[in-house]
Amino acid sequence: MEVLLGLVVLVLLMVLRSGRKQEMPVGLMIFNLIPLSIAPVLLFMSIFFFDDPKADWRAYAAFFAVNSYPFLILAGMFCSFRLYRQGRHGWAWVPPAVFHGINLCFVAWVFLN
Repeated sequence: MEVLLGLVVLVLLMVLRSGRKQEMPVGLMIFNLIPLSIAPVLLFMSIFFFDDPKADWRAYAAFFAVNSYPFLILAGMFCSFRLYRQGRHGWAWVPPAVFHGINLCFVAWVFLN
């Protein structure tokens, strides 16, 4: 939970810092933050990777890979803001849209299995 709170603080600082240079649209900021809502579910599900008493290095690798997803979202947010500042306003919506697609595939997989 502390990691998620730290990510939110980092995102808010980034938004405040980037807002001083050039005004970012609120819709783009919110569209970038929505994929972070699935991070607590991923954290909860990744705990069960260690249910097997013979869990080897693959369980640890999968745990860290799944829980690094919020950092990928933040990297996509940095790319999105940079594209917007460069004047490529249409392309700034692509990185968060990729994460929205990943989240939709994950939710569909959870509910269809």
